[in-house]
Amino acid sequence: MASGTPAALDRSSAPPGRAVGRLGLDYLVVTSVNRDELPDGGASHFAQAIVELRRAAPRTLVEVLTPDFQGDAAAWT
Repeated sequence: MASGTPAALDRSSAPPGRAVGRLGLDYLVVTSVNRDELPDGGASHFAQAIVELRRAAPRTLVEVLTPDFQGDAAAWT
C-alpha cells in the first residue's frame, strides 16, 4: 500500500458545526487519517472541531475515532 504525507490542515474551511447544525443530525462520527507529521498528531484539530460541533449542535451525539497520537498521552489532555 502506498503511503505519504497528507496535505496541510486547512483551518480556513467552513467550520464543521455549521453543516451539522443545518443538517439537523442526531448522531455524528468524527474520524480522520493519521496526522503523525503534526507535533500533537492532530489532537488540537480534533478538539477544536468537537468544540465547534458541540456549540453548533448541542443535542447531536458525537462519537470520535482518533488515531493513536503515536502513544503520546499528553495529546489527550
